[in-house]
Amino acid sequence: MKQFIGPDEQGPSAGVITDHFVFTAASAIDPATRRRAAEAETIRDEVRIILDRLRAVLAEADLGLEDLTKITVWLSEEQYRFEFIPAYVEFMPGAPYPSRGLFTIGLVGDARLQIDAIAARPSARGAHPQMVHLPAAQAGADAYSAGIDFGDLVYADATALDPVALARVPGAESIAGETGVALDRLAQTLGAAGLGLGDVVKVNCYLADGAYRDEFRAAFDARFPGVKPVRLTQVCDLAGDARVLVDVIAAH
Repeated sequence: MKQFIGPDEQGPSAGVITDHFVFTAASAIDPATRRRAAEAETIRDEVRIILDRLRAVLAEADLGLEDLTKITVWLSEEQYRFEFIPAYVEFMPGAPYPSRGLFTIGLVGDARLQIDAIAARPSARGAHPQMVHLPAAQAGADAYSAGIDFGDLVYADATALDPVALARVPGAESIAGETGVALDRLAQTLGAAGLGLGDVVKVNCYLADGAYRDEFRAAFDARFPGVKPVRLTQVCDLAGDARVLVDVIAAH
């Protein structure tokens, strides 16, 4: 089953409903003017508008923001992160939060923020996704889940940052070390779902500088000595002083 939600004549669909998931995305852009909506004066306003738009799409599938399993947040400037996070916590229904990746990248028009989202529909394994939280050693990361276990898949991502200070933790001095810490954290998260790195089927890797690619690849490949998952590596700005972020999908 596949149902498109709210396509207009000249633009993309607002969302797509499948048997197990809803795929959607939103910005605070007015589709008529291709500029930010008049009420989107602050980042807080922009977050509220975007979450309202996501909520309206999810309602078409009888879901809500609490059913989100994974979001990717794109900011046009790193400085907006400090306004985004408290606004996000304010307008979301509350914990547990979905898995979240946050990146700085160029956006179209005068958009400062976009959110790409996946929500889970009820299945035989339960009406709501099982949230897999960060290990206790990373206490303070209370605005996102380290991973989401739903159906046959687990979504997870990790950096080597302290979630409060957004500074690299000990052991992450080199790119190889940073990659190792991120993969260790992923292994802990997947372990909470009864999986391991060997169950990873798809990886998106984000580096703060293309010059890190060779050292990252060597460290990553050393942790996957057998058949390796599908992998894309991209260069973009990352939160805090992160140089490596690893985003994975693992299968039961």
